Amino acid sequence: MPPTASRSPWPLVGRHEELALLARELERPASCGVIIAGASGVGKTRLRAEALTRLRRDGWLVREVTATRAAATIPFGPLAPLLPEALSMSPLDVLRHSVRGLRQERGSGRMVVSVDDAQLLDAASAALLHQLASTQTASLLLTARSGEPLPDSIMGLRKEGAIGWIELQPLSRTEVEALLGQVLDG
Repeated sequence: MPPTASRSPWPLVGRHEELALLARELERPASCGVIIAGASGVGKTRLRAEALTRLRRDGWLVREVTATRAAATIPFGPLAPLLPEALSMSPLDVLRHSVRGLRQERGSGRMVVSVDDAQLLDAASAALLHQLASTQTASLLLTARSGEPLPDSIMGLRKEGAIGWIELQPLSRTEVEALLGQVLDG
């Protein structure tokens, strides 16, 4: 029986090197996070989910959202679940308030803010993520579709070498067979 909303997610197959690279990048002193890029359906979201599960287990405070085309038309739309009280403020006040609020929420621990489909972020949301990363308030874990442009604020982090990049490749035939064997119970 294929995975459904009531069952656990698809098993993770063939992504151990990528998980190790992601973990190393989050621990690198000059890093503010990682972008997992790849074609549609290659497993970016599944890899992200596994990484977030491990970060939670390791004591990180995890905040996650998904960017959508509809929310991209609303300033801070994709990040609204993280800052509901700030949305009635001016964009500059949202930036100030959000960084301060998330820093307080994080306390002395470590926080990761994760966005699925970061290529769909509006400019204001991307600016806030840049601010969170550059002030070391939170690390970022983003997924993005290869070939689609990322917002300038996010690309700026990449050009500075501040955020890692993992280009996710399709699973090999052997890995696909192993995955299907697990999902279909042999």
